[in-house]
Amino acid sequence: MTRAHPASFLFKKIRAIRQIRVIRVPIFLQLFPLHPCIPYINQIERNFPMADMTAIFFVLLILGTAVPATFVGWWLLFPNLVRRAQTRLEATPWKTFWLGVAVFLALFIPVLILLSLPFGPAKFLGWILIGGALALSSIGSAGLAALIGARLQPHGAFSELGSFVRGVIILELAAFLPIIGWLFVWIPSLLLALGATAFALLNWSPRAKTAQAAESVPAA
Repeated sequence: MTRAHPASFLFKKIRAIRQIRVIRVPIFLQLFPLHPCIPYINQIERNFPMADMTAIFFVLLILGTAVPATFVGWWLLFPNLVRRAQTRLEATPWKTFWLGVAVFLALFIPVLILLSLPFGPAKFLGWILIGGALALSSIGSAGLAALIGARLQPHGAFSELGSFVRGVIILELAAFLPIIGWLFVWIPSLLLALGATAFALLNWSPRAKTAQAAESVPAA
């Protein structure tokens, strides 16, 4: 009685594995590595079974619930910071935007250097900087959501918390719109949030005339 060669068993197992195909991500998509919906590394395409689709659905559901919860937490724990960010976004949106661009560049260059170094602690420090920047920018994002909620109050009998939550949901859903939301909502909102967070942490309030002019403009 002849025995099967061990290599034949391994060959059968290899043939049983589904073929996978590596997707090469275009260079211009790799310029936005922080967006949750844009891949920035080579991904593996395969046929997703129902279990994987269910897992992806619940991950997106948890993320969609965690974002409003985080913003509401900032709004309840640090109301003065969120209010200062909201005031800056309403009074001087363009100054806030350009300050956000400056903060982004100041963070992007050292993070890029740290992630490119072949040294484990340096890469870890780079990811820590990314996480810290995103966590702090959520303060400015909460201020932007509060501004949207304040614009909603004249259009309905909403409480302050209800208006804020509605502003968060509007901002979140608009940012997740494919292509348009990624490019024209998420990226500008991130830069505005970075600038508003910097202004709020530094306690740089707008001038009284600018703030009064912003308050006198009626909500559209």
